[in-house]
Amino acid sequence: MNEYHTGARPSNQPEIPGKNPSRIGPLAETGPDVEKIITDIVMSYVSPSVRFLDIACRTGNHLVPLCSRIMHGLLVGIEPLSNNALVARNAVSTCERAIIVKGNTFHLPFKNDFFNIITCRMSPVSIREVFRALDINGWFLQKGPGPDYNIEIKKIFKNRYVFRPYDKFAEQDWKAVCADNAKKLGFDYFHIDEYLCYAYYDVAGLTGYLEMASVVKDFNRDKDAALIADIAKKYKTGKGIRISRQLYLIRARK
Repeated sequence: MNEYHTGARPSNQPEIPGKNPSRIGPLAETGPDVEKIITDIVMSYVSPSVRFLDIACRTGNHLVPLCSRIMHGLLVGIEPLSNNALVARNAVSTCERAIIVKGNTFHLPFKNDFFNIITCRMSPVSIREVFRALDINGWFLQKGPGPDYNIEIKKIFKNRYVFRPYDKFAEQDWKAVCADNAKKLGFDYFHIDEYLCYAYYDVAGLTGYLEMASVVKDFNRDKDAALIADIAKKYKTGKGIRISRQLYLIRARK
């Protein structure tokens, strides 16, 4: 179990709801370092001539370390948000083999059977489009939120909790359905690993997270203060308000 501390508030310091609204990070996190796991796998697959695509690349942070590894291939990031795409272009500006595309991540503007590796982190994708753009024997790696991601928030806000990636089928069957869909498309290999992590917040941090993350419909820090207090009461621990972060890691080969 790894633990990360980000300036935790001393236990004897009073917590003032609504203060410091700009801070959205947790006080601490525990659980497997899933980002390191996917990064290590990616690096093990990368070769100097690989054609690589990162879907929803955001500001390009995950592409920068690959610039020195992909010397003869192609490094591509696609990002739907203009501001993020601009930052990503600047981040890889010294990499001659890197291209950032501002575009629709559900309709990939790339030819069939092209990329050797496609990755995506914490963003929905069209698995059909991924399969189309992957070359034969190409790998798809995705880190994403499982059904129990933020389950404590979901229980309190109920129908106002709008981040529900698996509502179309029973949550207990989600892995089997994902695997079945991938096999029907033609993936030769498909595997999902699950990881349970926890994030610990104070009231201000959890409020800031809900304002930023858009997982609760019409969230209002003042009107929803009582619900935040309910979460704090039910899920308070010595590290802070505990919020589940169930993550999955998909590995699929065409």
